[in-house]
Amino acid sequence: NKPFFEVPIMPNALELAISSNNVSEVERLFTRGEEDGASLIPESTVTMVEGMEAPASILVFCLNNNLEDIALELLSMPVIMANVANNALIAAVRNGNLEVVKELLKNSKIKAHAADGNNSALIFAAERGHAGVVKELLRIYTVAIDSHQALIMAIRNNHLEVVKQLLRSQEVKAKAADNNNEVLITAVEYSRIEIALELLSMPVIMANVANN
Repeated sequence: NKPFFEVPIMPNALELAISSNNVSEVERLFTRGEEDGASLIPESTVTMVEGMEAPASILVFCLNNNLEDIALELLSMPVIMANVANNALIAAVRNGNLEVVKELLKNSKIKAHAADGNNSALIFAAERGHAGVVKELLRIYTVAIDSHQALIMAIRNNHLEVVKQLLRSQEVKAKAADNNNEVLITAVEYSRIEIALELLSMPVIMANVANN
């Protein structure tokens, strides 16, 4: 269970600023207070809720609506960054928000969760063809992960650059050479000719083909 932000009712001023992608206004709404004696956004608006990963949160709302500049502005605020949860990373990965992914991975809790054998983010990135995000995620893995499914999803969806990025990992390459030629068979079955040729250019794959 991770703390997250739930926003039951978004104040009109904030809703308008976010929907119009007005970064400076979002910043003003969150930081104003010293000169007026009170912030325009009451503390109760952004409520930390234990055990919830609220899809209606401000941050995830921005990510799901391609408001990357707003999301980055929110992540620059310590109160937001300290309480982000793992579904924010998934939302950023799904939408290919590379800069947001980089910022989120600066959060030790999210980085630890993503690196601890939890490869759902990697699979989403591979499935959707976000090669830059795949590269960033591969940097953080410190334990063995099931990367084979990510490779299969990239092949099925014909994401050649993602396949190349994944195969730069020695672990992914080793698993690709095992599993009874599944990666090559998948490429052929889905008529991914360029990917099949890329796989056949790898000695470990060719050796496995010859042995079977």
